[in-house]
Amino acid sequence: MDALLNCNFSGFVQFDSVTKEASKKHWTIEICFALGVSDDAITSATATLYSPSQPLTEHLYFIKASWIGTSPPHLTIHSFENPFPDGPPPLFNAPTPVLSGTAQIVHINEREKNMRARSIGYHRSDNIRKQSEFVIIRADPRWDRVPWPPLNAFATIIGPLHTQDPVSAKFSIILDDIAWISGNTSSGSNSSPTTGNTPNKRSFLGKRKFSSSPSSPSSSSSRAASTSTSNLGANGSGSAPQRE
Repeated sequence: MDALLNCNFSGFVQFDSVTKEASKKHWTIEICFALGVSDDAITSATATLYSPSQPLTEHLYFIKASWIGTSPPHLTIHSFENPFPDGPPPLFNAPTPVLSGTAQIVHINEREKNMRARSIGYHRSDNIRKQSEFVIIRADPRWDRVPWPPLNAFATIIGPLHTQDPVSAKFSIILDDIAWISGNTSSGSNSSPTTGNTPNKRSFLGKRKFSSSPSSPSSSSSRAASTSTSNLGANGSGSAPQRE
């Protein structure tokens, strides 16, 4: 089942630097993106991309990529597009990227209302498949009467990235939806939670402010898209849920 444990990343990122890997025929790109824990939570990652033309730096792109949540995280970009050729609208809030795909549930903490899951992705630079773990937070009241998946179940999940733990470097997501299958045939029929909309969502999910207009007053929550990674590569200030 390892071949099925792949999670995908989709959302807005900023390309901060682009380097051509001539011997490997792909681009290595340093990117940064928003996390959901706070308005100014930013993290950085390394991505690889096959493209006949060089992507632009300090530009906002919407990408779809395979996800490896190691430290630093690594993405293999499948597609990218620039939705704002003339620059993003003033004070544009880039939404928090979403993680989706199949993972194996390796730990359940019902008291803390979270799970830990394992996924495997293709690391293009190293030409290997690499596994990583992330935390799934299901603390919203709508999950209170929904059963937990069995340990070691294979689950399809989706949810926005929330935090990166400063010690373990593991990322967490806020669970939007989940369905699973279990290899334990004695456990009865498989279960899948009822889908629903995550409550209390603000009009903009984005935490990072990409602004193409320098005329607006400066604030801690409004930043220009041309800001360098050295200033914007901070991890989220919140902490991931504690394991038992």
